[in-house]
Amino acid sequence: MTARHPSGRVIWITGFSGAGKTTLARVLMPCLGERAVLLDGDELREVLDAARCGFDRESRQRLAFTYARMARMLALQGFTVVVATISLFHDLHAWNREHLPGYLEVWLDVPEEERRRRDPKGLYAAAANGQVRDMACERMVEVPREPHLTLRFGEHGDVGASARAVLEMLDVPGLAESPEKGEASLAPASGTGGA
Repeated sequence: MTARHPSGRVIWITGFSGAGKTTLARVLMPCLGERAVLLDGDELREVLDAARCGFDRESRQRLAFTYARMARMLALQGFTVVVATISLFHDLHAWNREHLPGYLEVWLDVPEEERRRRDPKGLYAAAANGQVRDMACERMVEVPREPHLTLRFGEHGDVGASARAVLEMLDVPGLAESPEKGEASLAPASGTGGA
């Protein structure tokens, strides 16, 4: 996992809604060079016009495999692809390990109480009032069995420290200079992680 893959690589950041996937991905991007591409789940849903797909397990899983195939296509062209998505399915993670070059699976383990406290788009609150899509999707997911890296809430401090933990796994040159240590926490910038 520490060696650079000649055909690119995929950093797959996963976690529940509000875990901070997009925030971490955006901090990582400037550290990964010019050939880095970010695929954010919410943005991909919009680009793929996936609103019609629904949020049931089968639809979410089908969409997650679409993200994975897109990441593979880009990685095989030599890009470093950062994917920030919920997409918590064991068979997807197994497919990723077998098919995605330089695959690094990062699991953001953030307690539900903290995710509900953050709730950047008000999804948890709206779900509690029956006003939004089924947040029961959190009961339909499968937590990663063996992620390459688990970032637990509160253990790595700020988002810079979390990003450095990822970069250390990748053995990225110039690690000492980036990312800058700051006051930001591993909290969501926006969105919910898509599939």
